[in-house]
Amino acid sequence: MEEQRLSTIEILEGHQGSACFRIMPVALPDEGLLPGAGDEVFTQVLRRTAEEISIDEDDVEMFLFYFLKRNYNQERSMRYRRLEHPEPLGVEFEWNLEDNVYSYDEMRRLLAEMRETAARLVLDYDDPSLAGVKERFRASAFVHESVSVWEMTPVQEQVFIQPNIAVATDFYERFARRMELMMARAPQFSDISFTGP
Repeated sequence: MEEQRLSTIEILEGHQGSACFRIMPVALPDEGLLPGAGDEVFTQVLRRTAEEISIDEDDVEMFLFYFLKRNYNQERSMRYRRLEHPEPLGVEFEWNLEDNVYSYDEMRRLLAEMRETAARLVLDYDDPSLAGVKERFRASAFVHESVSVWEMTPVQEQVFIQPNIAVATDFYERFARRMELMMARAPQFSDISFTGP
C-alpha cells in the first residue's frame, strides 16, 4: 500500500480574503491608542493589520470553533460590533463579517486549553472528554487528495483520523505559538478579533 502524505493546516500571514477568517489584535477607541505603522482604523476599531493572519473557514470550523465557542465573550464582542453596525447580526459567535473578540487573557486561557486537549488526543484519544473536539474533525483535513474520504461514515472517519492525529496537534501548537507571538508583538492592544468571511 502506498504511504499517505499527511496534510498540513495552513496559517497564512496577512489578509487572504475569500473563505478565510481574519485574526488580529484590536482595540476600542476609548483605550486611548493612536494608530501607528501597521495599524488601520475601521469605524473606530483600531486593528493591528501588521499582525493579521488568515485561516480557512473549514479549518476554523474543524479545529478552532470548539475552543472559540467555549471561550466566547459576548459582552466584549458586542462592544466592538456596535461600533461597526448599529444593529449587529446577532449576539452569539458570528460566522460572517462581524468581530468575535477575546481579551489577551482569555486567549491565553484558550491556548492553554488547546494545548492540554492536544496532549490528551495523543495520550488517550478515546478519553470521553475529547468527544466535543473530535466530533468536528473530518478525515478530508488529515490527508492530501490521495485518499477518498467523501463516502466515509463518521465512525470510519474517526478510525482514519486517530492514527493521523498529528495533523491536528501540530496545527494546535503552531497556532498557539503564532497567537503568543501576535500578542507579544502588539502589547499595546487588548484583544484579539476573529472575523469570518
